[in-house]
Amino acid sequence: MDAETGELHPELSDGQRMHELLIATGNLSGELMDVERDVGLPAGRLRVRVRATATGHHRRLVKRLVGLDVQENQARRLLNEVYRPTLDAVPSDERAKLDDAELFHQLLEHRWYMSEREGRAIPLATVLPSYLARIPEPMPGPAADSAAPEDIAD
Repeated sequence: MDAETGELHPELSDGQRMHELLIATGNLSGELMDVERDVGLPAGRLRVRVRATATGHHRRLVKRLVGLDVQENQARRLLNEVYRPTLDAVPSDERAKLDDAELFHQLLEHRWYMSEREGRAIPLATVLPSYLARIPEPMPGPAADSAAPEDIAD
C-alpha cells in the first residue's frame, strides 16, 4: 500500500516497502506528537507497538484453534473480543487442565446446553462460573509399570 496515497499495489520492491514504512512511521510519529500536545503529556510519553501479519493470519489462526472458517476481520474480532478474553478469565490452575482450544470448545458446548435448558441465549461470561465448577481433572498418563503395547498379546 502506498503510505501517501493509500493506493494498493500488487507488489512492492524492498526499497519501496522501506520507503513506505519510513513515511508511515513519520506520519504516525507526527500524529502521536499532536495527541501528546493536545492532552498535555510530555513529549515522548506515548508508545506504539507495530505488528505486521501476513494476509489471512487471523483467519488461519481461528480455523486452526476453533475450526471456524470466517473472514479476516471476523476472525480478528473473535480472537480479540471473545476467544482470548474468555480464556484469560479462566484461572491459570484450571486453564492448565486442558489445552486452550479444547477448553474453549467445552465452554461453548456447556453454553449450548445451558441455553437449551433455559430457552434463551446465555452469554459466555455467565456460563464461565458454572463451567469452572465442573472442569474435569486431566486424564492420568500411563502408569510406570504398565505393559508396553508390544508386550500385550493379541
